[in-house]
Amino acid sequence: MERRGQRRLSGASAGAQKQIFLIGKLYGRKQQATMNYFSKLRLVMVIFCGILVTTILLREEIAWRRERGRLEAEIRAAQAVAREAGSRQRQRESELQQALRQIAERKLQVNTPREVVEAFPRVLPLPAPITLPAEEARQPEGPQANGASAQALAVKLPAATLPVEDLKPLYDFTLDCQACKARLAASEATLADERQKSLAVERELAAEAKLARGGGFWRRAERAAKWFVVGAAAGAIAASARR
Repeated sequence: MERRGQRRLSGASAGAQKQIFLIGKLYGRKQQATMNYFSKLRLVMVIFCGILVTTILLREEIAWRRERGRLEAEIRAAQAVAREAGSRQRQRESELQQALRQIAERKLQVNTPREVVEAFPRVLPLPAPITLPAEEARQPEGPQANGASAQALAVKLPAATLPVEDLKPLYDFTLDCQACKARLAASEATLADERQKSLAVERELAAEAKLARGGGFWRRAERAAKWFVVGAAAGAIAASARR
């Protein structure tokens, strides 16, 4: 009887140990499966986050390249327009200086009243020409005649005859000259303002060109540091996922 009882106890103990072993084995497998599941889940999350970050950065880079291309195209167009405007302005200034020199030369070529009367129709055509009578020398009389020389002869300047029909055109021409002077003063002031605007536009184009190239040194350094941090973070996440 005692032997049978010992056999039963030993059998029961062996069965309990076997059950405990099986339970521990099942628990270990379950725990291992759980760990594998979370490890795979973490790997999937890391991959997903990496894909998401990469997609965002790629979209940002593509958008930046498009914006930079658009800015560069606008800058090239604006610079071309500015060059053409500057060329036209220099051409106008050259033509103006040449015209002013010609006018100054014509002023020096005409001195006497008769030369003025002869040249006046070429400057301002009038309905009737302005005429001058023939010049007559006036001889000195009395005691002055004895010691008078040829250089002492007083020449009477002739009086110009101005036709009545020329009065209105001359009056209108004078008013037109005053209007031209007023427009010239306004144009010079406008030109000065336009030069200031042109300088401001040039500075703005330079700033946009700098922006299209990626900004200044510190801006490019900041962007490079951001990419370095993103790469380091992705590397750290990948390294932790392998553990």
